[in-house]
Amino acid sequence: MKYGSLTLGNIEALCNMCGGEETVDAILRGEKKITIEDIIRLLVDKSGRCIKQPQGTAKVCDANMSLRFDPLPDGFEFQPIGMEVEEFKGRIEAIKAKVAANIQVANLLKGVSYPILLPQISAGDYGALMEEIFLPLVEASYTKAFPERKFYNYHKGKLTSKVSIVDERHQRLVADLSDEPIPGILFFPLQGFSVQAQREMANLMPENISLAGAIEIAVAEATYPRILSRGTTPLKDCSAVLWLDADCSLCFDARGGQLGFNGRYDLAHAGGNSCGALFCRG
Repeated sequence: MKYGSLTLGNIEALCNMCGGEETVDAILRGEKKITIEDIIRLLVDKSGRCIKQPQGTAKVCDANMSLRFDPLPDGFEFQPIGMEVEEFKGRIEAIKAKVAANIQVANLLKGVSYPILLPQISAGDYGALMEEIFLPLVEASYTKAFPERKFYNYHKGKLTSKVSIVDERHQRLVADLSDEPIPGILFFPLQGFSVQAQREMANLMPENISLAGAIEIAVAEATYPRILSRGTTPLKDCSAVLWLDADCSLCFDARGGQLGFNGRYDLAHAGGNSCGALFCRG
């Protein structure tokens, strides 16, 4: 046998992926053609939005297309703090190449994407890190971009010891930040997915892609305030974390001429106005 390392289980799985015995017979007779997309289930569609998978049980609805994130302007040059520009650019390009090479998620590159550099931070309480480091950065950047507007942390003083991580990959990411800054790309392909559906979807992603928590989105907010919080953008879910208990998460919401960091409730509800994010590292 030419492919002697294949087991009967491998062959059965491949037949199932092709559509079963009748479909395989039709392919062998030349009556049916099959593409790689027929075998490998895509996780992202041609618009860059995640595709709800058949095994998913959580709620998903259509995105509200009047709310959107704009792409970065042509010629935009990101100036990383904590890493040489050329190293940062090289690592971002390597991440893009890795995404492009994976047919299941390559379409992420057809949606909006934002390169960011997560800073090296000492391990500590997640809520305290938000209170002491990341939210002040967001406020400073947002009010500089929009001097006439205000930033509100609606849970000021209520985050320390109250925020926990629910996504294992996000947990590893935060732990790795104690060693070095981490460059990556933030994607927003989950508009219309409930928080629960976002978590289901993230579990299907390649290992280098994790569901975004408050840290990644805060860094992106501080880096791109005029793009991510201009006022006609979706609410940004921080779905990799919980706040207070299992029924609450956190979010950034730019509307009404302000940016707020607030609680996210009813995690089973799918709303077209909200969007979760994925962070892709090298």
